[in-house]
Amino acid sequence: MSKKILFLVCSLIFFTFLTPVFAVGKPENASYSSQFRSCSARENTIKTRLINLTTFAENMAIKFDAIANKVKLYYTTTVLPNGKSINNYDSLVENIKTNKDTVTTTLTKAQNDANNFTCSETDPLQQMEIIREDMQTVKQALKDYRSAIKNLIVAIRPVSQDQVISSPSAGENN
Repeated sequence: MSKKILFLVCSLIFFTFLTPVFAVGKPENASYSSQFRSCSARENTIKTRLINLTTFAENMAIKFDAIANKVKLYYTTTVLPNGKSINNYDSLVENIKTNKDTVTTTLTKAQNDANNFTCSETDPLQQMEIIREDMQTVKQALKDYRSAIKNLIVAIRPVSQDQVISSPSAGENN
């Protein structure tokens, strides 16, 4: 019985006094390891968000281009031949082109910043903030591009409205 008590006391003393000595280097190393894992997870998230943003922006640009081309075609084939025109048509078309270029430029900047993101930098949180702002800028540029196309449509609609209203009555032959 005394051997059991002696063994328990010795093991208790061993674990009480010697265990903290073995654990001296772990907290700092564990903290660095968890920070690196956290940063690596953020890096992977940034790469995934970049892929999604690029796909989204490219798809939207393709759709917006198609809409803009249809509106331009409608204007040149339907509105102009009827002798009607818009005074600021060229500036509206130029605004569409400028906004399209802005989308391309901001998307390229966002891609470059995201591809240059590394956890080994001194301040990865600042880099992440820059990337977040870049992504918001791309989305705002897409909204501006959409608004430019919408402005062209709004400008053409009243000019062509007379012929759209009169077309069904002229074509009714039942």
